[in-house]
Amino acid sequence: MNEQQAQRQQLLEQAEQAFDSGLVDRAEEKYRELLAADDGSIDGWFGLGTVLLQKNLHAAAARALSAALDRLRAGGTNDDGGVEALICSRIGLAHYQMAGASAALGWWKQALTLYPTAEVAGWVREVSQQSPSLVSVVIPTYNYARYLPETIASVFAQTHKNIQLIIINDASTDNTDEVIAELQQRYDFVYLKNEVNKERSASLNIAHQSVQGEFIISLDADDLLLPDAITLHLENLQQYPEAAFSYGAIDFLLSDGTTRPSEMPLHSGELFDLLFMGNFILPLSAMYRAAAWRATVGFNEKTTLQDWDIWLKLLRQGPARSMNKTVAHYRRHAESAHQNKNLKKIFRSRMVVLNDWKDEPLYDMAWMHKCMFHEKSLPDTVVEELVLEGEQDRYLDYRYAQMLSQRGNQGQAIEFCQRALDGLSPRSFMASPFWTLYLKLLKDAKRLFDAVAFIHAHVDDIPLLRGPDYCYAAAETLMDHFATSPVSKEGLDLVERLYLHCLDIGEASGRFRILYGTGSYLPCMQLGHLNVALRRLEQAQLYFQQAAAYGHMDGFIAYSQVQRSLGHFAAATGPAV
Repeated sequence: MNEQQAQRQQLLEQAEQAFDSGLVDRAEEKYRELLAADDGSIDGWFGLGTVLLQKNLHAAAARALSAALDRLRAGGTNDDGGVEALICSRIGLAHYQMAGASAALGWWKQALTLYPTAEVAGWVREVSQQSPSLVSVVIPTYNYARYLPETIASVFAQTHKNIQLIIINDASTDNTDEVIAELQQRYDFVYLKNEVNKERSASLNIAHQSVQGEFIISLDADDLLLPDAITLHLENLQQYPEAAFSYGAIDFLLSDGTTRPSEMPLHSGELFDLLFMGNFILPLSAMYRAAAWRATVGFNEKTTLQDWDIWLKLLRQGPARSMNKTVAHYRRHAESAHQNKNLKKIFRSRMVVLNDWKDEPLYDMAWMHKCMFHEKSLPDTVVEELVLEGEQDRYLDYRYAQMLSQRGNQGQAIEFCQRALDGLSPRSFMASPFWTLYLKLLKDAKRLFDAVAFIHAHVDDIPLLRGPDYCYAAAETLMDHFATSPVSKEGLDLVERLYLHCLDIGEASGRFRILYGTGSYLPCMQLGHLNVALRRLEQAQLYFQQAAAYGHMDGFIAYSQVQRSLGHFAAATGPAV
């Protein structure tokens, strides 16, 4: 045992002695010292979790014990399952104190499977005999009085009967109060009302303060739960006690009363990165743990995309578990919440959610995905309105620069493009297309020397770029420059480097093979690398001969370009090469 190991062993013994003596604060201190020295210590995480359980810090205890379990499983332990079962049983205790019997049951069943003990078996029997889990269903409504009777009836028609229903009226101007009064004669539920309209996110936050259940479903006032929905969700969450929420399939309910499957994707696990690209989970399809929701800051009241926002927050509390079973009907009609046609509001709402996660590694990619989405759905008129209203967004500046260029206003187009480029990292997924536009705008404005200066200023950034468009545009720009200015070896070397990078990151694309084959041979010739130039042209010829044989129009065009280039090459070099 070396000196470091001896120190860690001493810390562990001191922590255990302190705990056995009832000195829990001292024990916590020593366990944390041990973990600071060795984050992989299973004993350290397990001991810390046990201490935190003793101090009634149940959420922190669950995290520490889960860390111990992760490290135990990662290490491929060969014990008889006793240690793993002990950790699972302690995690179950923490969840029992936080969220009740159903949250603990899955962990205790895991412990029994690994290493049966009379104590844990007794816990399982006890909680199994307790009353079924309370599920809170929250329904925000605004001017949906005509749908409320059917929606509420679907809640109380559940096979699982232990339900708390909370309805919040967001200052409706229809006959919602009268409909509610009638429904209260038949059903028992909590009725809340906003004096002024606060919109859906704020209404949900208010209603969630009245939640008493271990689990929550947020249901729009025009949607319907199928009878087994809650039962299926409970079974799913009991099977996967680490999950923050469960979700299933839904059907669209059409105006003629027929239904069709939504075909929305169903995924399970750590879905944050996937969902960060865009939401594919509707609230009526899901049920989440109340404890997980309380660990978030609630629904973001600055966005209308509060569902996407809350799933991301919940996924920071635990994974999602999907099930290929239909749990609800989503009513499709002109007033549906998800039929919102206010494109400016949608754009702003999407950016509010994304900008809450700017420190995420995938923020840049999600932002690019947003741009691709709005390229088709955000008309130029809306882009211009947003810009003129002072909306600060790199993508809007990029789009507006394109529009100004098309109108012939090159000077202002360059200004907006420069604003879009300000602070843009070359590692960004948007760097290549944005820089490409900037070069085009400078060339269109007859500012070729400025374009060349920009290229030379970003030479060191070439390996960082994630798209080939800029490299090709830069090479073309330099070739245009050489047509009117002296050619230097340094400049030709840069052209060669740019074409090579095009091929490196666009090699699967025939477009970049032809660009490389027909473009890079020119600097090769001028540098005296004639055999290299010829080989590249012949490679391009072979590739596009095959593409043409398959009937690709690009292949025919490219093949003819290669043929012309080979003719130029022969004329320039003569028969000796």
